[in-house]
Amino acid sequence: MRANNRGHDVVNRGDGRGRLLGTAFERIDDCVHDWRAWLDRLAQRGHDRLLVFGHSLGAVKTAFYAATEADARVAGCVLA
Repeated sequence: MRANNRGHDVVNRGDGRGRLLGTAFERIDDCVHDWRAWLDRLAQRGHDRLLVFGHSLGAVKTAFYAATEADARVAGCVLA
């Protein structure tokens, strides 16, 4: 699955309510909610062992999630 998160782009209106989101407004620890949501979605589809990939700021978020959450579904990470 390829997915984005609330911090994509410098500024976006991704929440559907017109609230400004994006890298300019982001808190890194918010990535936990995004990662958990995407991983939950994959788990609902029957995937229980996952390799996750993060690029640029997404690499920082991926490392943060892996370091702070004990998510047994994450078998490994690729950071670029």
